[in-house]
Amino acid sequence: MTPLEHTVLSGGLPRAKAPLVLGSEGAGVVVNDGDPEFPAGTRVMFAGPYGVSENGSYAEWLAVRREHLCTVPDDIDDVSAAGLPVAYLTSNMSLSLAGFKPGQSVFAPAIGGSVGNAVTQLARAMGASHAISSTTSRAKAEQARAMGFEEVIDLSAERLQDGVRRITGGYGADIIIDAVGGELLGDALGTLAVSGSLTTLGYSAGRKSTIDVTDLIWKRPSIRTFRRGQADRGADLPAGARRRCASRSHRRASFWTRGAHALMRLRGRPRIAVSVPGGNEMSRWIQSVSFLVALIILAAANKTKPSS
Repeated sequence: MTPLEHTVLSGGLPRAKAPLVLGSEGAGVVVNDGDPEFPAGTRVMFAGPYGVSENGSYAEWLAVRREHLCTVPDDIDDVSAAGLPVAYLTSNMSLSLAGFKPGQSVFAPAIGGSVGNAVTQLARAMGASHAISSTTSRAKAEQARAMGFEEVIDLSAERLQDGVRRITGGYGADIIIDAVGGELLGDALGTLAVSGSLTTLGYSAGRKSTIDVTDLIWKRPSIRTFRRGQADRGADLPAGARRRCASRSHRRASFWTRGAHALMRLRGRPRIAVSVPGGNEMSRWIQSVSFLVALIILAAANKTKPSS
């Protein structure tokens, strides 16, 4: 389950109308033959308009357009693959479009959120000098450190700017990927290194922020937004990368494959809070899990194929 499902359920997307099966991402096995790139039996992961403008991955069977599919690498299990597309694809694209290079410092707020957690994992896997995140909860900070996230700032005990300066030795963050918004966006801008890059792609903490204009004048940052469609079109990719990814589906597959294999350089797999069956148990778990990085809904497949 991702923040998108919460937005749909709370009425934040008017174009998502009931009756609707939720689920904007998932993984499964191709059952209908006919595509040489994805023959029957191929393990795939996917993300797209599902669960918003059409039925989504909480269904037992789903017709997914080929441009939304990516083959699951052999070293990634089905449960991990189901949690990769939205958070990890978004995070990998955001880092790529921000021009990430090994040795740079990266800050992604909200270690308990899907994008904040995924950016932190991917940045560390791809060689960041610092992969920093934050939380407003002391309990979450302690839990994150116990799970191996060593550079988490506890905002209940330390100001954000002080924490980033402490971790980076006063340097700041080369890249910020912010899916939180609100007043934290203005605070995050103050932690950027000179000529750093800030990408804003969410507003879970609010749609308005206060910015200190001297952070813009003296630090000369680049500030950008992010949408997956933008990356699919190859926006801001180097010329060589655009040539290698000549079509939209190839660009998407390239991002997915690079992100998935970068993640596998970590010890272990994507951080999944818990996997639960669908039905009534799902609602209980959604309400009870406090450290929700990814919640994977396991759909039991029928033994027979759908009739159409």
